[in-house]
Amino acid sequence: MKLVHVELKILKVVDVHKLFTLKLIYQHQTCKLPITFKEYFKVGNEIQNRATRNDRKLNIPKAKTNYGYNHDNSIKVVGAKIINCQRSHKSTNGKKLQKLVKIYLLSKY
Repeated sequence: MKLVHVELKILKVVDVHKLFTLKLIYQHQTCKLPITFKEYFKVGNEIQNRATRNDRKLNIPKAKTNYGYNHDNSIKVVGAKIINCQRSHKSTNGKKLQKLVKIYLLSKY
C-alpha cells in the first residue's frame, strides 16, 4: 500500500491532517487568519515574561480534565507538538513551505 502513495504522490490521511495543521499554524503566525483565531495559538514568550529556551515554541495548553473530549487530539495540542518538533524553516512563501512539507512526508514512506 505504501508504494501506491509514493507512486501517485498522495499523502495518507494522517499526513494530510499534519499538513493542514501546519498550514493553519503558518497562517496564524503570518496573521492571515480571521481575527477570531488571533489568540488560538500562543508562543512561550506571550505567556511568561522571562527569557527561556522555549520562548519561540508554541505553548501546549494544559487541561484540568479530559472529560467530554480527548484533549490530546485537539488542534491546539497536536499543532503545537508538530511545529515544536520541526526545524524552523526560513521560507516566507506558504505554497513553497506546503510543498516542502509534502515532499518530506512522502519521503518517510
